[in-house]
Amino acid sequence: MNRGPDGPRRLIMHGIRGRCPASSALRAFFGAPPVRAVGHASFTFVNGTPTQPAAGRKRPAPEDLARLARQCEITPYRSSGPGGQKKNKTESSVRVHHRPSGITRLATESRSQSRNRLLALERVWKALADRARVRKARIASAPTRGAVERRLAAKRRAAATKKLRGRADDD
Repeated sequence: MNRGPDGPRRLIMHGIRGRCPASSALRAFFGAPPVRAVGHASFTFVNGTPTQPAAGRKRPAPEDLARLARQCEITPYRSSGPGGQKKNKTESSVRVHHRPSGITRLATESRSQSRNRLLALERVWKALADRARVRKARIASAPTRGAVERRLAAKRRAAATKKLRGRADDD
């Protein structure tokens, strides 16, 4: 059991497959204990308020963004482009680098550095949630009746052509 501000949460592990270097970063971000096994682990929280956008929440909670900010290197910088003197003189643009996973996201839309910091953190949050998402396996479908008939007709034509390549009989 993992305890959070919204009560007890239980971690559900999905199938382990492949190798994902961001797995430990995702586990640390979502408060899960580290795993010694080699492989990829994706997860979701249950028994409490979901903490992933993929679980239905459009925006992350402020406490989740605060926890994410502790794992990130946040760098304000002076951006270029349209915006005039205000944009050229202030360091309102923000670059957020998530150290455990290596994800970097920028925000330059707002004239406010704090607003840009929130936007960039939300983008990192979304990128982490996308990496944690379990992709649905593709289910192969059967060929249509028309496709089967076209394939068999092509085989019959090829067989007839090959049959004509044989030796001619001297009758």
